[in-house]
Amino acid sequence: MPRTLWKYIFLETIRLVLIAACVLVTVIAFAVTVKPLGDGKLNAAQAVSFMLFAIPPMLAYALPFAAGFGTTLAYHRLADDNEITAAKAGGLSYRQILAPALAIGLLLALAVGLLNDQIIPRFLTRMEHMITQDLTQVMVNQLDRGQSAVFGDTEIHADRVINYPLKPDSPYERTVRLDGLVAIETEADGRISLEATSSTAWLYIFRAAALPEANRGGFKPDDLIAKIVFDDGVVFSDGRYGDIANQESPAWALPSAFDDDPKYLTGAELARLHDHPESMSFIETRRLDLARALATAQTIRTLERKASTTRQLVFNAPAERTLFVSTSRITWNDLGYWDIAPLPGQPTVEIEEQASDGTVTRSQAAVARPFPQTSTPSAEGFFNPNASVAAVSLRFRLELQDITVGTSTGDARLDTVTQIPGDVINGLTTEDDPMPQLAALSSADLLDRAVPYQSQGEITARATTLTRMIEDLGREVLSKRHERYAMSASCLVMVLTGAVMALKLKDKMPLVVYLWSFFPALTTIIMIASGQSTIHKEGAVGIPVLWSGVVGLTAYTLLTLRNLARR
Repeated sequence: MPRTLWKYIFLETIRLVLIAACVLVTVIAFAVTVKPLGDGKLNAAQAVSFMLFAIPPMLAYALPFAAGFGTTLAYHRLADDNEITAAKAGGLSYRQILAPALAIGLLLALAVGLLNDQIIPRFLTRMEHMITQDLTQVMVNQLDRGQSAVFGDTEIHADRVINYPLKPDSPYERTVRLDGLVAIETEADGRISLEATSSTAWLYIFRAAALPEANRGGFKPDDLIAKIVFDDGVVFSDGRYGDIANQESPAWALPSAFDDDPKYLTGAELARLHDHPESMSFIETRRLDLARALATAQTIRTLERKASTTRQLVFNAPAERTLFVSTSRITWNDLGYWDIAPLPGQPTVEIEEQASDGTVTRSQAAVARPFPQTSTPSAEGFFNPNASVAAVSLRFRLELQDITVGTSTGDARLDTVTQIPGDVINGLTTEDDPMPQLAALSSADLLDRAVPYQSQGEITARATTLTRMIEDLGREVLSKRHERYAMSASCLVMVLTGAVMALKLKDKMPLVVYLWSFFPALTTIIMIASGQSTIHKEGAVGIPVLWSGVVGLTAYTLLTLRNLARR
């Protein structure tokens, strides 16, 4: 019975594999840590922790090569000491001699599969937290040195920066007071869309998990979120000035060290992506865009119907106010707004605003135009956990021109009358807002809802974009799953390749022997990476490309073993 020999070969081989793996993965993990350490994103203590967190992700790539190297050294030493010759003389076949290598290969293949499926995604998340937390400190330090810092699409500058200690029960991870704040928001083309100044403002940084799920919008629980609360200040946007005292900016996600990528998900999370692709933020953003476009189209139809039947439009405004707009017709303009026509025989549009305290304001405007809005900051706080307005509400701003305003505390007499050239009322919602219901639907259900609106270009474009991105995500998930399977299989084959080449080339130097297995193994990894990219771009046609490296290395090993057995 060759059990004693198997045990001896197994222990000797696994010892060398573990030593090679430790050395190789430490070198790779250190190389990964060097860049953030050199960029000042990590201090010495954080660098050590970061390197430890990087070891499991690096094992997925280091372990196959370390296993092949360790197996080559172990079997080459056995062959060089004529122990393999003795085993052959004792009646053992090459298959029996290679049994320990097969056992080690299967064990390491399972280990790589477990690493890719469960362990690596969790460690990558920890690494991301370290980088993003330190990234916020880098940005705050830039402000403290008098430099500008970029948060999302907003560039801010402050004359003075004061870090405040956090309370034990605080939901925030950092609280910073900014004196002499200047904030500039830019569009994708570099055009300035908003300028804000404030003598005192507060920067709050927190995890999206601190918000109720209904108020997270497209954020994931682990996203690091920033918002600015203005004690006072003025904002200039769309050619108008506005007061932003006691208001806060919409929240935005701080840049992440890792992309929103399925490769950072566990196997179970990848499987759930098939039915819930919106768990990826880039899909969720497009899903909400489609929901908003559908809600806008439905609201247009509802307002047109009410204008022709009740001759009145009703809007809910911030601070518990209600607007009643008298109109005979409302028509959609291709420029992105509605034109509200006055009642027959009336030169102006009549607007009545009722406040919760009973105050009534009546206005007459020569021009009244509602515009859809994506979001509107308010004194209550758009992303405040205690905000009563859901983040998914469909909002409008009502622009009025040539206005006559009268205020009264009753229904008959106007106490004051004022003439103003124009006004803007932000944050309006309709009584039967369809947005919350649509935002709760899955991507598949929303795409079904979009089918009757194929004649509307905006909805069709958003539906097409969402469909394309879901299909792209499906191909990427397929590529990641096959990549993980292939990496596990390649680990098994690399172990056997190293052992077989060591037996065949026992008269050569160990490193020379390893080169005969290293380059085919390297080709296998390259084919896996190329196949993964092909599957992502083209779909299932890339699966043969991905597995060709594993199949080729297996054939190479079997042919070598066959020639060895013939000798």
